[in-house]
Amino acid sequence: MNNQSRKINSIINSSLGIVTQMVIMIGQFAMQTVFIKTLGAEYLGLNGLFSNVLQFLSLAELGIGGAITFSLYGPIARDDTDQIGSIMKLYKKVYSYIGFTILFFGIALSVAIHNFISNTNIKYIQVLFILFLMNSVVSYFFSYRRTLLMADQRSYIDSTNQAIFKVIQVVLQAIFLTQTHNYVAYLLIQILVTFSSNLVIYFKTNKIYPFLKNNNYPEIDKNTTLKMKKNVVGAISSKIGVVVMYGTDNLLVSKFIGLTMVGIYSNYMLVLNSVVSLLNQLFSPVASSIANYLNDDGEKDASNVFFRYMYIVNALSLLVGFGLTMVINMFIQIWLGKEYLLSNIVLSMLLLNWMINSMRSAVLTFMTALGTYWETRWKSLVESAVNLIVGLVLITQTHLGVLSVVLGSFAANVLVNMWFEPLVLFRKKPSISVAMYIRRYILYVILALLIAVIPLVFNDIKVQATFLNFITVGILSVVGFVFVFGAITFLFPENKYFRNLIRNIVKAKFGKK
Repeated sequence: MNNQSRKINSIINSSLGIVTQMVIMIGQFAMQTVFIKTLGAEYLGLNGLFSNVLQFLSLAELGIGGAITFSLYGPIARDDTDQIGSIMKLYKKVYSYIGFTILFFGIALSVAIHNFISNTNIKYIQVLFILFLMNSVVSYFFSYRRTLLMADQRSYIDSTNQAIFKVIQVVLQAIFLTQTHNYVAYLLIQILVTFSSNLVIYFKTNKIYPFLKNNNYPEIDKNTTLKMKKNVVGAISSKIGVVVMYGTDNLLVSKFIGLTMVGIYSNYMLVLNSVVSLLNQLFSPVASSIANYLNDDGEKDASNVFFRYMYIVNALSLLVGFGLTMVINMFIQIWLGKEYLLSNIVLSMLLLNWMINSMRSAVLTFMTALGTYWETRWKSLVESAVNLIVGLVLITQTHLGVLSVVLGSFAANVLVNMWFEPLVLFRKKPSISVAMYIRRYILYVILALLIAVIPLVFNDIKVQATFLNFITVGILSVVGFVFVFGAITFLFPENKYFRNLIRNIVKAKFGKK
């Protein structure tokens, strides 16, 4: 297993993760551009709708992957290869069943897929959906090996693999789309690349962990089995809630507004989700190290580790949120044109909700590391119910349009997530100061609110959408925010810790020997 220090692992995984995620992100935007130019906004909306429907089909996975992943942290810390092999063998079996289950129900659902769509001239929608479905199905074969790499703090291997195959996919899809304008070719290439990427990971993990080739592993011990069953039960409701929470937006917009608006909305979501993926490359490797730390070192210094991690998560979330507030509409205009812009009020709520969601990462990381699946078994169901009810009522009873689905998600965050997730964490880790968390969180939320109202307060200020202005405003936004946030939090112990850390790194690199 990986025996390097947690700090080294975090640095390697985060650094390579950022580079590879930027490659993936550039590939996604390039592909979206080619897609829109060759097939149009309606096909883009169809693609987004298919993605949301597939999220519902992924309920077959029921959060089992996360629960099994948690069970790997202990054996990895103990270097127990027999236990790891037993868990991975179970993982393989379960994911094979899941893949075939999704295939069966997906084909059954394809008969009614046209009922989710209004006002379209696209033909053979059922066939297109089945091809889109196949990409999801093949992803369940061999992909379970990626989990072991991430649990063992080797996520850089996974991210590098994804970046390489993303480039291959984008190049092939761009060539075929520009030459044929054929959505079927686009989908077939997607299936082939997904399968090839997973196959490479399979052989790579066989090389790194040769013990995986052995199929004669002992049965998983009863204690681990009981914990896994309890976590799986908790993860089931969580998975259902997450799918309903994030899988209904495009369905509601498609049904009540139309595919074109789904396409416009999905452009903004591509930008936001790309940034989330980039931030995850920073957060996820650290999350694996935190899980390893909590499973190895117990209570030692857990509170300090949490607040330092929370500081970084919130600082980056607010920094990116401020930057997006200043340049996202300019970017959309440069990229696609004014006709693809959302209104300022929708943008404000979208960004506020995005920042609040991103700031949850600190608490969620510790909850995952502590295996709180059972404690949160009902939370996601309540969260998704609030999101769906508020969104559905607003989109059918008002003229708010796409703003309705954003307000639904925001209501779920405010009424459920803001208080319940920290409550679970504090009960699991009472050594973390509740009062300190509340003071910190209130400050961060106030800053998020101030950032979110910028498009509304300064909506009359127009900056010409040019590449030079985009770069200039982006750089000034980053520099300005770092200065202001640093000044506001200057007296925080976390701020002092990172100042000293940076100072020591600089001295070690450039100081006198």
